[in-house]
This record gives sequence, C-alpha cells and structure tokens, in this order.
Amino acid sequence: MNFIFVAGIPRSGTTMVDMKERNETLLIVYRQHKETVDQAVAGVDVRTATITCPCGRQRAVVKMYQCLYCGVWFCEWCAEAHFGKTRKQHLAELQETGHA
Repeated sequence: MNFIFVAGIPRSGTTMVDMKERNETLLIVYRQHKETVDQAVAGVDVRTATITCPCGRQRAVVKMYQCLYCGVWFCEWCAEAHFGKTRKQHLAELQETGHA
C-alpha cells in the first residue's frame, strides 16, 4: 500500500491517506463533474439536472450533498453515513448552539 502524508484532513494534525482510495475518490468526482457538464452542454436546466451518487442512486442536484473535503456528491442516505450524523442530529446540534 502506498501512503502519503496530508496535513489537516479532516482535522488538524497529520493523517495518512491510502493512494488507491484517493484515486477512487478522484474518479468518482471526475465522473460526477462530467455528468453535470454533459447536462449543461445539452441545455438541461439546473433545477432538473441530476447527478449519480456513488451508491448508484440518481437524484436532482438540488437534493444532493457535497463533501467539502473529498468533493463527492451524496444522496441523503449516503451523506448521513459519510458525514457521521443524520440531518435530525445536525439540526439538534445547531439548535443547541443557537445557530439554527
């Protein structure tokens, strides 16, 4: 396994990243980007444009969630698994801190 050191992913400090996993992530991001560009070229309106989640679900772009760190777009179900909490948990945290 090849590893590189990347500082600050996803929090401060040094984290090792598996290059194979990173390349797979980049491929997903590339495919999703190409999917949106192809739709834009075809004249598809942004409100009706779709994107495919890594799980295979195709959803409207406006109903997807993009990770700020890896750049992958996720459907609601996969986003909850990727981010580690449900939308309900996130909203509860925002209300507790007064940011809701």
